[in-house]
Amino acid sequence: MKKKTLLLVIVCFLLSNGTVYLLIAMSGILKDTRNSFLRDFPPHPVLEGDTLNIRYNSYYIAGGTPHRVYLGNYVSPLHLLEVDLETLDTTKVSLRVAGIMDQKFWSVRVKVDSPYFFVSDGAVPRIYQGSVDTWRASRFAGDSIHFRAMAPIGWGKFALKTLDGTPRQNVLATLTSSIPSYRFTDSVLIKQVDGIFCTDGMLHVDPSSKQLVYVYHYRHDFFVLDTNLVVRLRGQTIDTVGRAKLTVATIASTDEYTLSSPPLLVNKRSCVSEQRLFVNSRLLSRNQLRNGFDAGEVMDVYDLRSGKYQFSFYIYNFWGSRRMTDVGVYGDRMVVLYGSLLRVFSLRPKYFPEIG
Repeated sequence: MKKKTLLLVIVCFLLSNGTVYLLIAMSGILKDTRNSFLRDFPPHPVLEGDTLNIRYNSYYIAGGTPHRVYLGNYVSPLHLLEVDLETLDTTKVSLRVAGIMDQKFWSVRVKVDSPYFFVSDGAVPRIYQGSVDTWRASRFAGDSIHFRAMAPIGWGKFALKTLDGTPRQNVLATLTSSIPSYRFTDSVLIKQVDGIFCTDGMLHVDPSSKQLVYVYHYRHDFFVLDTNLVVRLRGQTIDTVGRAKLTVATIASTDEYTLSSPPLLVNKRSCVSEQRLFVNSRLLSRNQLRNGFDAGEVMDVYDLRSGKYQFSFYIYNFWGSRRMTDVGVYGDRMVVLYGSLLRVFSLRPKYFPEIG
């Protein structure tokens, strides 16, 4: 009896340990799962430059030119930090916005599209516009609908991501000073699940072409539109995620949607410049190693004239641990924030001939 008991204990021990080792092995395989697409990594398309300590991690990139970049501040929204990209000298800018103290705001954001700047809060809603020569702004009279994202197309014209329809879902719109002031389109953002999370994405204006660019967060589609919201190009990032992988639940008290589990994030952040789209992807390609992927952020580059993928490069973590928090491209420079640090990269003309 004792021998049988001992044998049973040994068998159970071996099975339990075997199960644990199998799970560990499977978890490692799953963590290192590569997708079927390939990335092209040419040698050094961008070169690291100088770094500036901006002391606080509450800054974001509000806009820029080939010679300077403007940093907005989440905590102090009426103050900008202007950074000279040649010398990294900084200038503090105080914004004077008429009537802004008469209203409660929730999420004020500043965008600089030189020679203009814009202050907005889509939850109120409010849009103010002014000149960088004086840093004074006044309210734009037509801001009457709430919006989730805003991109200025110049003085007095804006692209918006807003909610519309029943049930509510993301749509694109333009706002101008002419009558009718709003123009909507519900034919660009295609609903797959709920119409809100599944169509969530990033809205940009390419300064060189004045075209709009929309990049989905949770699937591989992006669009190039003219300022009348007519689609001029439909493109896809190189991954294979054509359908948003997310699970949505409804909050009973408000009938609003919420995510019931973490979604698969495909495109984390993006920016546009000189008809190029730069996408910070969160998916591992078949020819990437996990340790390299975890050591930084991968940037995929696309030509907005053809929609074709060009190549990829890494923005490695600063000092091995600080990850990129924001990115923008202005002329032949890429500006990267790592929380309280700003680093300037140079784009090599060999890979970016339009800026050479």
